[in-house]
Amino acid sequence: MSSVLDNVFSLVIGGIVVVLLSSLMLNMRSSSASQTLNTVVQSNMTSLTSVIEYDFRKIGYKVPVPPADSSIKYAGRDSIVVRGDADNDGTIDVVGYFIGKTKPANNINPRSRYLYRSVNGVTQAMNLGVTNFRLMYFDTSGIELTASPAVTNPSKIYSIKLAISMESAFPSQINKNDTVYSYTTWEQTMRPRNLRVAL
Repeated sequence: MSSVLDNVFSLVIGGIVVVLLSSLMLNMRSSSASQTLNTVVQSNMTSLTSVIEYDFRKIGYKVPVPPADSSIKYAGRDSIVVRGDADNDGTIDVVGYFIGKTKPANNINPRSRYLYRSVNGVTQAMNLGVTNFRLMYFDTSGIELTASPAVTNPSKIYSIKLAISMESAFPSQINKNDTVYSYTTWEQTMRPRNLRVAL
């Protein structure tokens, strides 16, 4: 009788160990997936902000003095069009950014949108998981200029505050019903050196 009880207890304890190991493996798999998505989102944000910072530093660069208007041609809440010699070739380029209204087809995340970058009329769609792209504009006194839908006098813009939010294209958990996405945000106020301001 004792050998039967020993076998029953061995099976029960063995079953508990198998369940614990399975749970541990699923948890490790979920953590690994989450960490991978966090790394991808951070990398995408770093790449995007490097390009944007470069383009914003070139606002007004080599634009003839005095400009007929500002080097900022359009300044909206979620889009901007600027002029400057972006690629140092002596030609004034027109660079624009705007966020799209539709979700990229291959993203599960319903909040993600294409971010578009246009250079001299050639538009490139970037599917990086951008969920928010907001611009705010300030004059020399630090007073925010209303962009509704766009700043009426772009020549008064002295600095630009940009806020970007980005999320992963897929949920960070294995479960199909999960809606938790890896995310990151970036916010910076930039003062382009070559931007001439009308006082």
